[in-house]
Amino acid sequence: MDETMTVPPILYHYTDAAGLAGIVNPSSWPVKYENNKLAYGVAAKLWASDVRYMNDSSELKFGAEVFREQFTAAAADPAVSPELREVFAELARWFDPDRLFEWGLRCFATCFCKKGNLLSQWRGYAGGVGGYAVGFSGESIALNTWAFHPGTTVMGTGTVRATLRQVVYGEDEAKKAAIQFVQGVVSGSGFHVAGPDGKLDMFMLAASAFREIAAVKDSAFEQEHEWRLTTEGDVKYPANLRAGRSGLLPYLEMAVNIRTESDASSCPTISRLVVGPGPHQPAQVAAARELLRNNGHDPEVVVPSDVPFRG
Repeated sequence: MDETMTVPPILYHYTDAAGLAGIVNPSSWPVKYENNKLAYGVAAKLWASDVRYMNDSSELKFGAEVFREQFTAAAADPAVSPELREVFAELARWFDPDRLFEWGLRCFATCFCKKGNLLSQWRGYAGGVGGYAVGFSGESIALNTWAFHPGTTVMGTGTVRATLRQVVYGEDEAKKAAIQFVQGVVSGSGFHVAGPDGKLDMFMLAASAFREIAAVKDSAFEQEHEWRLTTEGDVKYPANLRAGRSGLLPYLEMAVNIRTESDASSCPTISRLVVGPGPHQPAQVAAARELLRNNGHDPEVVVPSDVPFRG
């Protein structure tokens, strides 16, 4: 997380009934902690999808095109050292927007909205009927969310802290983010990631660039008020696969708000749960409260949406 970024107190993840049940009461976790002080407790499980497969791939190409333009310009800038000019040329080769599925790494993301009662989100994620907006504590998301990378370590599944980013919209904001990234590399004040030998680590730098690219979108999506939790990985390592709207979709599992057994003062995982418009809304409010109560969450955070239902 960018330390200068102000995280909203609540960020909402829109989902349907099956999604809510899996988030609040997951059937399993990929890593067991029987002999570890960490405990899942009231942690929630989310799926982070490979961003190359999310919606229309043009969404990711938008950011890649803007960043690649700045990488190419830096690679040709005589004011930049020869070593860094080659680094920028390599980044431009990595992030060719016309070769998304040939990139040397992947980025997984799960999406949140700053607003918990948007008609466009109810329509987009629940057909306008019967959805839920799970309001996670901004603190629990930003500081205590972990992604599970299957098979990335000798011991098996690897856990990596996820990074929270606010999405910015439009070409001007995207260009500003790309220029800031380039300047950070040139000055050494940011994004200049060193490996064990003290030299710039190209893979880690590319992963940082991917995080930034995945956090810019066309201005047409501005009404989404989106934030993203992301994690990056090498394409040679496996991901989980599930059926999506357009076919198979690679994803990773994330745990929100893993805490130590002695940490009784931790912030709540779920601060608010909005039940979307629908013909059975009162019953669903009651059922959602029961689901939270049964899994150690505060049932009183459940509220109905006041968006009118039109069946």
